[in-house]
Amino acid sequence: MGISNPTYRDRVRFTLYHDDYGTLRIDDPVGWDEDEKEYARNTKYHGIFTKFSNSLKFVLSGAEFINNVRDIYGVNAEIVLTKDERHPQTDIWTRRYEGILDLSEWEKEDGEVSVKFNSSGLEKELKSRESEAVEIERETTMDGDTLDPLSTKTVYLEGRQIFLQSAFDVGPTNNEIGVSVESNAGNTRNQTGGIPLRLVSNSHQEILQSVYPQTTGSENNGDLGMMFLFDCDRDRTFNFQLNGTLNVNFSQYENVQWCRYKVCLTVYKDGFDFNLKNRYVMHELRSENPPETNDISQLVLPSDVDFPVNPFTINGVNFSYSNENFQVLEGESVALEVYLKADMYRDNNAGVRAKAKDIVVDFTIEEDSLTEPSTSKAVMVHELGERLVKIMTGREDCFYSEILGRSDIGYPQDGEASLLGLAHGMWIRQFDKYPINDENKYKPFTTKFKDYTDSLEAIWNIGLGIERVGFRERVRMEDMSYFYNNNVLVKLGKQTGNQFEYIQVKKVKRSCAKEYLFSAIDTGYSKGGEYEEAMGLDEYNGKANFNTVITRVKSILTQISNYRADSYGLEFARRKPKSAYKTEDTTYDKDVFWMDLKRFGSIFKMRKWQDDFAQQPTGVFSPDTATNLRLSPVNMTIRRGWFVAASLVSYPLDYIRYGSSTANSNLKTRLIGGDEYSENGDDEQRIIQNQELKKARFVPEWVEFEFEVDFDISEQLEGTTTILGRKIPNKYGLIEFKNENGELERGFLFNLKPNKQGKWKLLKANR
Repeated sequence: MGISNPTYRDRVRFTLYHDDYGTLRIDDPVGWDEDEKEYARNTKYHGIFTKFSNSLKFVLSGAEFINNVRDIYGVNAEIVLTKDERHPQTDIWTRRYEGILDLSEWEKEDGEVSVKFNSSGLEKELKSRESEAVEIERETTMDGDTLDPLSTKTVYLEGRQIFLQSAFDVGPTNNEIGVSVESNAGNTRNQTGGIPLRLVSNSHQEILQSVYPQTTGSENNGDLGMMFLFDCDRDRTFNFQLNGTLNVNFSQYENVQWCRYKVCLTVYKDGFDFNLKNRYVMHELRSENPPETNDISQLVLPSDVDFPVNPFTINGVNFSYSNENFQVLEGESVALEVYLKADMYRDNNAGVRAKAKDIVVDFTIEEDSLTEPSTSKAVMVHELGERLVKIMTGREDCFYSEILGRSDIGYPQDGEASLLGLAHGMWIRQFDKYPINDENKYKPFTTKFKDYTDSLEAIWNIGLGIERVGFRERVRMEDMSYFYNNNVLVKLGKQTGNQFEYIQVKKVKRSCAKEYLFSAIDTGYSKGGEYEEAMGLDEYNGKANFNTVITRVKSILTQISNYRADSYGLEFARRKPKSAYKTEDTTYDKDVFWMDLKRFGSIFKMRKWQDDFAQQPTGVFSPDTATNLRLSPVNMTIRRGWFVAASLVSYPLDYIRYGSSTANSNLKTRLIGGDEYSENGDDEQRIIQNQELKKARFVPEWVEFEFEVDFDISEQLEGTTTILGRKIPNKYGLIEFKNENGELERGFLFNLKPNKQGKWKLLKANR
């Protein structure tokens, strides 16, 4: 079988390889010269992958090799097919391509084995499993192979100072509280009652509550239901601003020697014993030891209050309280209450009954809140990628990234994005997987490879490709510029000795690359800026929308991270540590948080503005405790500048403008060596002038043509070039060609069908 022409047969050879079964030279597969090879750029990952669209037929030893591997190792077995061809000048064997046989497409007929093949088995594995959620602390791969324990780092969390604001009012239905005293023995009696405050917004979480209607206590002891602030978790200083009014109906006022009726803000101590500590009187009605009489006119009242005979109502009792430094210690509680105390004569009918009605309250509690530092586990961004690939594929050493790699794990230096860490809510709350028992409410760190790659593309403009090292494949993740290298690495022409001649391409077709015209940019995070707790609008790392000058098409560049970067969300999770809330769930438990880190001895700390910015940020509360500033939507867009700029080359003086945001868009930052930018732009909502973006590497124009792919050009495409000590695959560089006008032009490869006449599709390079 095989090719009948011995000249061609002698110049091409094929080899099969399997890790355990070995290597075998085989007869040429049937159809080897019609393999329908295709280079195609993945528009999601931006790497270039090789595709094969037809099947090859193997005979004799080749068929036997494939059948034996399939029988022993099953449909998942990875058989590498390599094709070598003699160099037309030197006669040296040169690698033309490598492919992975797809045994799910295996067929056998009349002794021939037909199998389709792919350029990358790793790519297919990742694609089939990229959307599956996996627990990264698991002990086995998806195929059951043993995994080493997850490597994590310790992060020292100094804490985010947060402006907390909570609010109370009184509802339209439960707006009364009655208190009463009585004695037939001439005694002094007292009673307190909680004004039925309703919690409207709550930044202070579990220490605030709505007051239970009609709850009463005594002069020296309160009741849980009266407390709007109860069992304070630590010493705290609040800003109390309270205004209110009520009407008091005295349905009984008989045989009273003296009486006090007060509206008070009262602090109780000793935890749930609620022992009186301080009482702050905001309004008082009192009678000063009148003679033996029931004449209620002896009550000392405001001069503008008139009242009838018993029973009577005193309308318009106003009360207010303002204190910017109201201190509540750990274990203390606070109530807004009415207080009744009276001394009665000896009489069976002696008593006072008073009901506060039509209560109106406007009460805000604010706090500049900062809690004690804590620590959290985190997995570094490189280790997470490596772990996910290992879990999905079972392959060793198949993840490589210079931008994510660090010196302590074998790279020459720390990459630009290497000190990004990730933690989920459970780690931030200091929960741990062990011990495994019914009391441990730990939820595993669970994520998807797709979320990992999408989030890295969103926050740091990182792409992905598959490359080969020997017979092995590995994932390569780098800055997007790696996949759009600005150097000419492939030339279309003919090399004769030391002379190179460009040859004009044929059948040139040009069209608008509408896919790279962006009318808007959606960037940021799927979560952030919206909380059950108040003051979410101070958080800057939410989802933002920006508009460009492009109006002829509606095409949105969507770069959204499913991992969070909001410092408020992280801080709210941190304030629910396992030590105090071991049985309580939070909305953050399963969320994954980015941490922009710096080294701090043997552990890590969160980066602050002093690490990366030329001046203190504005438009945000407590900038000195703000974190993840480099991950804000505008700073994400600046890093993606050259990619965004492709749409805007013709409009250098126009702007990217602010559209909307789910978070704090008032933040202004200025990176060291850069300009100051606001998340919502200037007064006209202009954020970045187009000419301030990094220079676009391409323009939105497709160039398609025909040009034969001979041995030399194929060798260029499969080769690499060392640039500044780094090997760059030539297919990621510029393709230089002579266009229909006889002029030299350049573009980035997006698609190539090299067989026969050679059909090319390039994205035009920006000059």
